[in-house]
Parts: sequence; C-alpha cells; structure tokens
Amino acid sequence: MAKKILRRFAAGFAFCVSVQPVCSEVDYGSRIRGDEAVLHIDKYGRGDLMVASNGYLFIDFKYLPAPYTIQRIGQAVVVNGIIVNCLYKREIPEKYESSVQKAKDSSGKEHEWRSPPHPSSNIKKTADFWAGMLPYWLDSKTVFISKSCYVAMSKTPRPKNDTELEKLLPKVLDVNCEGFSSLLKTALDIPSPVQMTELFKTNYPYSKLPEEHLSTFVENLRGSPELKERIRKETAPSPQTVPK
Repeated sequence: MAKKILRRFAAGFAFCVSVQPVCSEVDYGSRIRGDEAVLHIDKYGRGDLMVASNGYLFIDFKYLPAPYTIQRIGQAVVVNGIIVNCLYKREIPEKYESSVQKAKDSSGKEHEWRSPPHPSSNIKKTADFWAGMLPYWLDSKTVFISKSCYVAMSKTPRPKNDTELEKLLPKVLDVNCEGFSSLLKTALDIPSPVQMTELFKTNYPYSKLPEEHLSTFVENLRGSPELKERIRKETAPSPQTVPK
C-alpha cells in the first residue's frame, strides 16, 4: 500500500513544518485521546491503521519506542497516540470562494488578483500520503521528525502562512538502520556527552543538524533506557553453539 501511495503522490511534495504551535492542547507532538472535536473525525473519519515494528522513530530528537501504530485520525497523522503532522484545527469548507482584488499600477493600468485555493484543501490526501509513507520508511530506516528543525534545513520555498506550514510531515532525515545501530552502540559507550556529540558531528547526515538539535538528540539518547536496551539486544553477539 505504501509503495503505491509513494508512486502516486511522491512527485511535487515538499517537506515543511510550522515554527510555533497554534494550540498547545492539541498540536504537533501532543498526545491525544482520539476523540477531540478539533480533529473533525466525524467528517474526515480515520485512515487505515498500520503497524511498523522495524526502524527507529525520533520525534523532535526523542526516541519513540517501537512498535509503531500509525493512522490518520481526522485531520492529523498520529503515531502511538502522538500527533506528528497535518493538524489544521478548523473544518475545511466544502466550497471555498476565492476573493478578487483590483489595483492600479504606477502607470494607471488596472490589474486583477485572485486569491489561491483554500490552503488546506488537500490536507486529508496529504495526511493519508504520509500515514502510508511512515511504515515504508520505518521498514529499514531510522526516521527523524522535527517541527522546528526542518524550516532551517529545507531548501524548498517556504509556505506563506502557518496553515500551509502545518500541512506536510516535518521529516528531517532518515538513515539506514544497520549503520545507525552500530554508530549508536559506539556512542553510548562514550561517557562524555561532549565527546558523544563530537562523534555525531563527524558522521553524515547527523553533521547537517544544528548544534542545539544535535545536543538535544545526544541528551535524549543518554536518557532513554528503552533505546539503550533495544540497542543492547540488537547488537549483542549471536550465542555460539558448543559442539558436543
């Protein structure tokens, strides 16, 4: 399913993210019950529920333990009960009337300007797309999602308003799981957080992260017993069979 969604919608999508939360109660990174009126579930319903057991997911550089239950709930994409994108917070109108404005330039010539389509008119389709892409990525990848970091890293034109900024998944980067596990095992054996940070600075693509986000990442790594236990299990040598 995810691969079909990828082929159908991948072209033309840009990664964007809102800088400031609009509503602290129900917003990116918040845990939800799943029945909040602001999600407009009665109108937009729920997407297919998908489960990913592989991969590592970091939300704002904090590890979210697997397995991952991924679903569009109303206007939001939710992983393990946490919103990761596409929350618009208002009901999308069935019909959106563009406004028309007229103005004259310095020569006196009159020009007509028509406002663009409603900025969230495709939000349900966008949310379904990313809900399908996450398990596809997590099948073999470590995925980093951040609301604040992507704006600084993105080379695409920035949307014009907060509504457009909130429409797309703020995926910062993804890396191969095997390489990530090996690097992380080495990093967690380093007692100094400063030296641990320097290790990631010398490894691409972590070196692309701003220093403050890299420091947050390292701090969260060191404070996650779930991640340490997972790395210990996944990097432990296979038991040797003793011949009789």
